[in-house]
Amino acid sequence: MTTLKGITPTPAQAAQAYADRFGAVIDTAGGKDGRISRASAERLAERGDAGALVSDNLVNYLDATGQKSVSANKFKAVVQDYVAATASAAAGANQKLSLLEIRNLPADLQADLKHLRGKDDLALFPTVTFDENFLYPFLQTWTATASVDGGFVSRDSTGTQFSGLPDMGPWRGVAEDALDHIWDNVLIYRSWPEGSPVELGRNRAGTLDIGEAIDEATGKPGLLVHWKDIDDASFAWFYEKKDDGTYTRGPDVFLN
Repeated sequence: MTTLKGITPTPAQAAQAYADRFGAVIDTAGGKDGRISRASAERLAERGDAGALVSDNLVNYLDATGQKSVSANKFKAVVQDYVAATASAAAGANQKLSLLEIRNLPADLQADLKHLRGKDDLALFPTVTFDENFLYPFLQTWTATASVDGGFVSRDSTGTQFSGLPDMGPWRGVAEDALDHIWDNVLIYRSWPEGSPVELGRNRAGTLDIGEAIDEATGKPGLLVHWKDIDDASFAWFYEKKDDGTYTRGPDVFLN
């Protein structure tokens, strides 16, 4: 992940840092169909973290183009070019964007670049230590971005089956992987006859909560995934985000 702390970035570094930091926010705004409407763009401003900074970039793009929506992938490419071009114009002859020169950027990028330089108190994603001593108190106040709080999981000869799950957008695969793993550890013992559907939910077997996080051990971005069990079989995992946009599950953290 590109970081701008402790350096005076080139326009290319600034653009890459924007892509690295805010790419997951843009993907999440795109939802299941990968498109971001004006309403979705405006809702980003309600986030309690630095993801809110993306809202005006999206709204301004839709206003400028007259489009009603934009695909997440297209916007990621467009906004990266926008950051590079405007940073180049603001940086002057040496093509290094100083903190003073950030003031010469368009209004909808100034707070974004200050954040990427570490000059604000906004958190993009929480930094999480994946052990039970950290996670027990942390999860008491953590607010997930998305939750599987309904639907059914079952198992047949072809594998784990899912029905009625909420829309998880780009994290559907992560949710299914975690629930498949939970089946083998927990849900199989609540399925009778074995393999029959187990209902998910706060008053049923449990819920699966997902949100962006940084792994404290590696500094890498990804997802915190928490299975909140109805009984005493809760788990958490870090899903590391790879360069191709896929996620890899880390070790179990058992939280009884």
